[in-house]
Amino acid sequence: MKASIGSASIAVTICAATYFVVSPPPLAAAGDATPPMAALIDRAKSDFRTISEEHVATALRELKEAVARLDRRLERDSEHGQAWREELLVEQLQQQLTGPHTPDKQALLKIHARFNSGRYGLNLAPFADVRRALVDYLQLADAHTDPGFAETYREYLDSLAASLDRYREEPTAARAIAIGTAVGAIENLGQAPELIRSIRDRFGRENLHVFVDDQVVTAGFDRPVDRTEPVRDVILGTTIRGTGHTTGETTGSLANNEHHAVIDLTFLGVNRSDNRGFNGPVTIHSQGITRLGARARLYVNDTGLHALPTKANAHTRTHTSAIRDRKGRRIVERIAWRRAAEQKCLAEAIAADHAEQRLRRRVDAEVADAVAEANEAFTGKFRDTLTERGLFPATLDFSSTTEAMRIDWLYATDAQIAAATEPPPLHSDAVLGIRLHESVVNNMAQTALGGMTVHEPLLQADIKRAFGRLPERLRTPPGEEPWGVGFADRLPIELDVADGQFTITIRGRRYHKGDQRHPGMNVWATYAIDTDSDAPRAVRQGDLNIFPPGFNPDTDRLSTRQQVIRTLLKKRFDGIFGEEITIEPLKMSGRWSKLGELTPVQFEANGDWLVLGWKLPERE
Repeated sequence: MKASIGSASIAVTICAATYFVVSPPPLAAAGDATPPMAALIDRAKSDFRTISEEHVATALRELKEAVARLDRRLERDSEHGQAWREELLVEQLQQQLTGPHTPDKQALLKIHARFNSGRYGLNLAPFADVRRALVDYLQLADAHTDPGFAETYREYLDSLAASLDRYREEPTAARAIAIGTAVGAIENLGQAPELIRSIRDRFGRENLHVFVDDQVVTAGFDRPVDRTEPVRDVILGTTIRGTGHTTGETTGSLANNEHHAVIDLTFLGVNRSDNRGFNGPVTIHSQGITRLGARARLYVNDTGLHALPTKANAHTRTHTSAIRDRKGRRIVERIAWRRAAEQKCLAEAIAADHAEQRLRRRVDAEVADAVAEANEAFTGKFRDTLTERGLFPATLDFSSTTEAMRIDWLYATDAQIAAATEPPPLHSDAVLGIRLHESVVNNMAQTALGGMTVHEPLLQADIKRAFGRLPERLRTPPGEEPWGVGFADRLPIELDVADGQFTITIRGRRYHKGDQRHPGMNVWATYAIDTDSDAPRAVRQGDLNIFPPGFNPDTDRLSTRQQVIRTLLKKRFDGIFGEEITIEPLKMSGRWSKLGELTPVQFEANGDWLVLGWKLPERE
C-alpha cells in the first residue's frame, strides 16, 4: 500500500502532524558558547531563592484566572457545559478558591485527577490551562512549606545537568522532553533565569520554515483588466454622461520587510471614454483618455492579512468633438466653445482627480473583500483551531524579500525545547519548500495527545473539521469496528529523523476495539528516502514493529493476549503506515491555476529535519 502527500493534504502534512506523526534536536555548536552550561547550573545552585508567599499568591491568582476563563467557556456551551462542570468538580474547585482560607491540597489533588483523566476534549486549551495552573500552584505551595526544598532543588539541577550531558552524547526525544519539563518546572519556581534563558537560546530555534517564491505568491494577483462601465460625473457645472472602457493589468510583487510579508498590488491602465456633457442649453460631445495607476499594499503577520489605504493617480486628456445648442444658436455655441477652451486644463485636472477617487474606492473595496475572506479562513480554520487546542505557535513570523516570502514557526510550550540546529538548504529549483524539524511534531503531539484516550470517530471528525478533509489512510476500513487509543503520557507520537531516513512511532498505553480493551503497545515504522527514484519517495524498511512498552525481543516473550492485539494492530496500522510515502505534485487552484502543477523536486531527511520542495513545471 502506498501513502502520498499531495496538494489536498499539504495542510495535514504541516499541521495534522499534531494528530498523527512525530526525537529531538541535537546539540548545536552554539552549545559551546560561554558561559558553559555547567557554570550556569553551579550558579543556579548558589543563587537559590526562597519560595515566598507572594510567589505562591501569584500562582493562586493565575489558577483563579484560568478557572474563570473555563467558567466563561462552559457558560457558552449550553449543550455540554453542565456535564463538564459535574465531571470536573468545577463548583468544588471554585469553592476552594473563594474566600481567605488556603485551598485544601487533597481536594485540589482530587480535582486535578479529574482534569487529568485523559478523556478526549480535556486537551482543549481552557481545560489544559486549569490543569497546568493546578500543578504549578501545588508545586509552589509544597516548595514554600518544605524546609528541605533548597536541597531538593539542587538535586533537581544535578538531574538536569545529567540530562543535558546525555542529550549531548545521544539526542533522543525522551531526553528532550525531560529537559523541557525540567526547564518549565524551574521557571515556575522562579529560579535560575540566566540558566533558563541560555537553554532556550540553545534549544529554542524555530522548528518549521515555509518558503514561497515570489513567482508563486504573485501569480494569483497577476491578471488583465478589461472593464466597460457608465460614466457619471459633474465637472464645473457640466453634467457628464457616457461610457468608459478601462484596460490594463494588475500585478503583484513582494517587498523587503523583516517584520511582515509585504505584497504590493499595482494596477496600470487606460480608460477611454465617449461622453456627453449637459450645461444649460448646450450639449458637449467629447472623448477622454485617462491614464490610471494604483498601488495597494498588503501585509501578512501572525494576526492575519491587512491592507494599507490605496494610493492612486490619474492623468486625463480630453478632446471636444462637438458642441450643440438645443435651439441651434450659433452665438451660444461659439461662446460655449470659447469657455470650453478656457476651462479645458482645469476640467481635465478635476476629471483626473475624480478618476483617482473612483479608482481608490474601487481598489479599496476589492481589497477589503479579499482581506475579509482571507482573514475569515485564517482566523476560523487556522488560528482559532490551533489556539483552542493550545497548538498556536509561540512564534509565527512572516517576512519577505523581493524574491520570496518566508514563514518561520516555533512551537514549544514553557516545558518544551525546540530546534538546536539551522535547517538544511532547499533545492535551488524549489519555489515552494517546507523544512520541518522533528521537535515541532513531537511537541504538538505531546500537547494534543499526551495521556489522552482518543476514539477514531471523534478524532476523524476533529481532523475533518480542522482541515476540511480526512486522509484516506486515516479512514476506518469498511466493516471494521473503530479503534480507540489511550496514548502514552509522554511522546504519544514521535518523529525521529536521521540522515536519509525517519521513524514514526505511536505509543499506546492501552487500546480499545468496540467494547474490548487491549494492553498497551508501541507501533513504529522506519522509512528510507529513495533518492534514485524519479518521484521523491520514502520506502518502509521491513515490517511494522509492534511490541509492548519496554519489551526486549531478544529476551522477552509475548503473552497470548499480546500476540492477539499485535495481530489486530498490524492489520489496522498497515493501512496507516504504507509501504511507501510519495510526494505528489501540487495542483494549484483558483487564480493560481495558471502555474499548473508544482513538481516535487526534494524529499530529504537531513539531521533532524525533513525537507520537502516543489518546483515549477517544465515549460515547452
